[in-house]
Amino acid sequence: MVRAGGQGIVAATFRHDLSRNLDPQLHTHCVIANMARCPSGKWRTMVNDGLYHSKAAIGAIYRAELARGLRGLGYRLERTHADGRFEIAGVPRDVMRAFSTRRQEIEAALAASGSAGSGARRGGAVLAAVATRAGKPGQPPGEPRRAWSQRARELGFAPAGIVAEARASTDGGRPRSGEAAAEAVAWAARALGERDIAFSHAALLVAALGRDPGAVTVAEADTAVAGMRGDGRLHLAAGFRPGPHWTCDPAVAAESESIAWMRAGLAAARPLLRKGRVRALLRGSGLCRKSAEAVALALSSPDRVVGLLGFEGPGTARMLDRLRDLAASAACRVGGLAPSEPEARALQRASGIESEPLSRFLAPSARAGSAPGSGEPCSPPSTASCRSWTAPRSSPPPTCAICSGSRAPKAWPAWSCSGTAAGAGSGNRAAPSPSCCEPACPRWP
Repeated sequence: MVRAGGQGIVAATFRHDLSRNLDPQLHTHCVIANMARCPSGKWRTMVNDGLYHSKAAIGAIYRAELARGLRGLGYRLERTHADGRFEIAGVPRDVMRAFSTRRQEIEAALAASGSAGSGARRGGAVLAAVATRAGKPGQPPGEPRRAWSQRARELGFAPAGIVAEARASTDGGRPRSGEAAAEAVAWAARALGERDIAFSHAALLVAALGRDPGAVTVAEADTAVAGMRGDGRLHLAAGFRPGPHWTCDPAVAAESESIAWMRAGLAAARPLLRKGRVRALLRGSGLCRKSAEAVALALSSPDRVVGLLGFEGPGTARMLDRLRDLAASAACRVGGLAPSEPEARALQRASGIESEPLSRFLAPSARAGSAPGSGEPCSPPSTASCRSWTAPRSSPPPTCAICSGSRAPKAWPAWSCSGTAAGAGSGNRAAPSPSCCEPACPRWP
C-alpha cells in the first residue's frame, strides 16, 4: 500500500430537495469512486480510511459552503448546533416541525422503544431512522410544492416575505476579510484547548467553520491556521493520529501545571489499603484480572494521583463500584468529575459515585474554599490553621509546585484534613503552604 498526497477524487454529486415523506429537505448525495490515480498514471483502489476519519470535517465544509451560498442570496441564518448546523432566520419552529414528518416518525419510534432521552439516543435515532424508512414514492413534478403551499397557508406562514427580504438585502455575498477567518480559528483553538491537550486539524476546521455558518471558507480557515502556526500560537503535536494534530500555549501550560502537581504528589500520601488486603477483598467480586489490579493500584498507591485508562461500559462501571465501596470502608469519601453535566449524570448512574461537572467543581465559589454543598473550606487558608486544615507550626513552609515547578521537594510536611473536601478524610494530606503561595503566586485559588 502506498500513500501519496495531493490527489483528487472521482465523484459525482446529486442535489435533492425532498425527504422520503415529500417534505422540503435540501441535501446532496455524493458518490465517490473507489479509485485513485498513481503517479505512474495507473488507477488503483483508494484507501478510504481518511474519508471516514474526516467525515465530521467534510460535513462542516458542506454546511459552510451551503450557508455561504444562502448568505450570498441575502438570507439571514441562525446557528442551531455547535457543529455549524443552521436554519434560515424567520421560519417559526412550529412550521419547521410541521414540515419535518420524518423526524416525528423517528421520535415516535424512539419513544415506543424507550430510548427517548437516554444516553443511547444518538445510536437509537440511527436505528429508528432505518426501521421507519419507507420507499421513495413517485410524484408528478410540482405536486409536492403545491402541497407545501397549501400546508403553509394553513399554518399562517408566508415564505414570500422572507424571500423578499433576502432579495432586498444589500449585504448578501459581501466578501469577508481574512480577519474573520483568523478570529474564528483563534476562537476554535481556545475552545478545543480548554478540553484537550491536542486536537486534530479536522476538529479545528469543524469548530472554526461552525462558529458563524457561511462566514469563513475552508481555504480561509487553512490560511488562518498556517498564520497561527507561523506566529507561534499553534504548534504541531507529535504522536497523535489520524491526521495532523495541534496544541496551543494555554493547553501546554495547563498540562505542564498538571504534571507539576502530579510529580509533587509522588510518594506523598498514605495508602488507603494494603495491596494484599485489596486483592483479598476482591476475590469473588466478578472483576477481571486487569480491573482488579486497577482497583488495587488506586487504593494502595502512595501517590496522590493515579491514572487508570478504560472505556465506558459495564466492566468499568463494576470496577468503579468496587473502588467506591472499598474506599468507603477506609473512611474515604469518593467523588466523581466529568467534563459536562450529562456525562456527570451518566457517571453517577453507572458507578453509583456522586458526580458533578468539572466546571461546577472549579467554580469561583468552590475555588474560594468551599466543598460543593458543604459550606466548609476545602483548600488551605491564608493562616497556618483552620477548622479543615492544620499544619505543624514548627514545620518550615513547603515549596509550592506552581511557584517552583520541578523543584518541588519530594517530602512535604503533613497537613491533617478533617474530611470536608472532595476526596478528603483519608488521613494526612500534603498541601502548598499559604506563606509560599499567597500572595506571591497568583495562580493559587
